[in-house]
Amino acid sequence: MTAALLFAFDEGYVDPGLVAMRTALDHVDSGVPAYLLGVGLRPKSVERIERTRSGRIKVIPVDDGLDG
Repeated sequence: MTAALLFAFDEGYVDPGLVAMRTALDHVDSGVPAYLLGVGLRPKSVERIERTRSGRIKVIPVDDGLDG
């Protein structure tokens, strides 16, 4: 079984979400991929997130209509 990290948050949680993601990535093997299900993220936020930890985080956009 292969390990991976999965996070999900929207634009309002980018800063604390990045702290959580960076912390998690600091404590797992460098080969473990990380994914973010991003709801309504601005392009600038996506770029910022994907630069984190040398590009170890892949952002997967999620339709804004899923939040109710």
